[in-house]
Amino acid sequence: MEAIKTITVLSVCSDKPIREQQYDKLSKIASRYVGTIYQFLDESIIIIFGLPTAYENDHERAIEAAGELRFNFPSFRMGISTGDTLIRSDVILDYKQMELATEAFNLACTAKPGQIFISPHLYSLVENIFRCKLHQQPTGHSCYEIIGISEQLKEQLKSKSSWRRGYSQERTTSTKKRQGSRKRQSSKAKFHRAFKKWRSKSFKYIYYFLITIASIASVLAILIWGC
Repeated sequence: MEAIKTITVLSVCSDKPIREQQYDKLSKIASRYVGTIYQFLDESIIIIFGLPTAYENDHERAIEAAGELRFNFPSFRMGISTGDTLIRSDVILDYKQMELATEAFNLACTAKPGQIFISPHLYSLVENIFRCKLHQQPTGHSCYEIIGISEQLKEQLKSKSSWRRGYSQERTTSTKKRQGSRKRQSSKAKFHRAFKKWRSKSFKYIYYFLITIASIASVLAILIWGC
């Protein structure tokens, strides 16, 4: 089975071998943005967005993932490329996918620590979303560096893409509902605990009262019979 899909490839490079703890955190970040780690070498990682399921905002999430990786790992160098490719069920990557991965890797190698370089094609898709800076590579080809979100969308999106904003709002609403439910359950539990405590004390006081009455009655009976 074959199908043409648009995928986005994020290449992450490090000057030193990536440690296990770094990989674990990187993997969690990739998963949070619906990315799949395809290849992991000592000093580089390839993350693919759009496989097995492609979404129209894969390229945005790839850039956002790179931004979070840069925040957590300032020494990492990253490159991102996107394009259409033929997906076959019998192979993981075809030539076009390898070409995209190679382009992303070359961009990452050109970048300095903390920089995110994207291909010209990807720039044409996100130029109204992210602020970019033009760079000329030693080979003569041009690329763009992600330096932030566009001023036009900063107020509207509050430094988040529409996907992240919607996801955040949905998660916030769900969290508020859970918190409200927990508060109601907590109030009921407190009432039941207070009621049980009051009932236990009441039984205790009644028991002592009856013992006292019985003792007084016994004393009176002895006095009466003694007289």
